[in-house]
Formats: sequence, structure tokens, C-alpha cells
Amino acid sequence: MLKALRKTLLCLLFTAQAIIAFSQASIVPGDVLVMLRPGASAMQVAADLATVQGAQTNLRVVQEVSAPMRAWLFHFDAQALPQADMLRAFRNHPEVQMAQNNHVIKERALPNDPQFAQQWQHQNIQSENAWNITTGGVTAAGDTIVVAIIEKADLTHPDLAANAWINHGEIPGNGIDDDGNGYVDDVRGWNPSAGNDNVYSGYHGTEVAGMIGAVGNNN
Repeated sequence: MLKALRKTLLCLLFTAQAIIAFSQASIVPGDVLVMLRPGASAMQVAADLATVQGAQTNLRVVQEVSAPMRAWLFHFDAQALPQADMLRAFRNHPEVQMAQNNHVIKERALPNDPQFAQQWQHQNIQSENAWNITTGGVTAAGDTIVVAIIEKADLTHPDLAANAWINHGEIPGNGIDDDGNGYVDDVRGWNPSAGNDNVYSGYHGTEVAGMIGAVGNNN
């Protein structure tokens, strides 16, 4: 639990650092945020990675982001080496516990949805403050977040249709299990009671889906 919490806090620190640095790009080119292993030296890691794949990286330590979490911000010459290659080099270093790009998250204004002011739960949990850090949707590594809801929902609803998951491994209506997962034509999910992918309808599931993944700021 503690290890998972540290990783979560590290991701929050990383995204917060990105907000300060830049506001336009999705990542800061040349920046790498790193959690070192206990007792490791940031300067030594920078020296070890001064050359990667024969390229002079000009890697330097920018600052210590968090002493308790051993988190450091490094910067290298993004013209000398692709970002992905530098990130891979960090992750392969024995003294590095975690490494990721310095992601940029833009500050979000209040959504323009006409009934937002009536949704008291956002005021109670201070959603606006969280949205200033991230609006969700992807992990710190840029992977899309998918949440399974074990209920039917009205996925044609205008606030759900754009975010509803689609199984791109299936061809709709051809009667073939295209992706080989044991379910035929499970394009939108699977309804075990009906034996098909009819997961539409259902008031409670719609409410749950709306809380988790409704499209916002779409007046």
C-alpha cells in the first residue's frame, strides 16, 4: 500500500511540476522526472548517462523535486537523442526506480455545462481544485483509462456517447469472434444474461457512467 501511495504521490508531483514549466506542449522536451533508489546519486546518474547510444546527451540535474521521495528533474539535449530513447536509458539504469516524461497539464476553467451549478457533489469534494491539476482520462504515462461498469447504461446519451468504450477488435454484426476472447460481436461490452453486447439502457448504470466518464464542458 505504501509503495503504491508513493507512486501516486510521485505522479502528482510530476504533473504539478509540468504545470509550472510549460503550458502548451503535452510534455516538456528534454525533461525527465526520476525517482532514484535509496542512496543513489543524481549527479552520478547524470554522469553515467552522459552518452547514450553513442550520442552526447548533455544531461544535467536541474533540481531536486522531493527529497523524501528521492525525486529529481533532469534535462538533456532533445536534439541529440529521441525522448523515448533517453527515457528508456533512465529506466534501465540500476539506480533509477521510476522515470517518466515531464507532462504538462493545462489549467481548466469551470465547465460550461448548463446544470453544473446544480451538481452539489462537485462543490462538496472541491472538484474544481482537482481539475486544476488534471482532468483525468489518461495515466501519467499517457495510457487511456478504461473503467468497467457492471450495469447497463444509456450509452447513446450525449454526455456518454463520445467516451463510451468500443472494442475495435470486433467487426459489428458479422457473427464472428474476431478478437478471439470468447464473445461474439462484443463491440460495446457484454450482456451475460442476453448473450450479446446489448449493454444499453438502465437508469442506475447511466448515472454511474455519468459520474465516472461523462463528457464535460460541452454545453
